[in-house]
Amino acid sequence: AFTQLNQQDNHFALHAYSYFESEGDRQDRLPIQFLEDELFNLIRINPELLPIGDTNMIPGLSYCRLKHQAIQSVKSDCSKSNVNDTVAEYHIEQAAFQRSIRIQYLIKPPHDILSWEESYPEEGVIMSSTAKRTHKEKLQYWNLHSVSDSLYLQKIGL
Repeated sequence: AFTQLNQQDNHFALHAYSYFESEGDRQDRLPIQFLEDELFNLIRINPELLPIGDTNMIPGLSYCRLKHQAIQSVKSDCSKSNVNDTVAEYHIEQAAFQRSIRIQYLIKPPHDILSWEESYPEEGVIMSSTAKRTHKEKLQYWNLHSVSDSLYLQKIGL
C-alpha cells in the first residue's frame, strides 16, 4: 500500500495504491486543506499558524490507510491551550471518526514536541496510541551508518 499527496497549483494530487481489492488504485484531486500530517511541522515552525476552531482537515494518511478510510477532508474541531507556563497543548476532535488527537509542545522556540496521543474506537473499545519524548540527543545522524553507531539508539532509549 502506498499513498502520496502532491500540492499543485490549487489542489492536492492524490495517488493511492492498495493491494486491497475493495480500495484498488486511486488518482484524484482534492481541495487544498490543512493536513493532519503537517501539524507537527507547523508546531515546530510557528504554533500560531495552527488552525483553531471548526476546520476542514485531511486526516493523517497512516490513519486513513490503517482504518481503511477514504482520504478526504473531515470537519475537525481544533483548540490550543496552555498546560502550564512552559507547555502548550493542541487538541483535535474529529467527530466523524470519534477520534481525538492531543499534541503537547514547549511554548518557547524551537517548540519541541513533548508528547502526543491519539484515541479512536475499535469494535466498541477506545484505543489509544501515545508517545512521550524521554531522551534528546543532538547528533550528526547523517554521518552515523555503522553498526558501532547503534550505541546511540541505546542512549535514547531505543
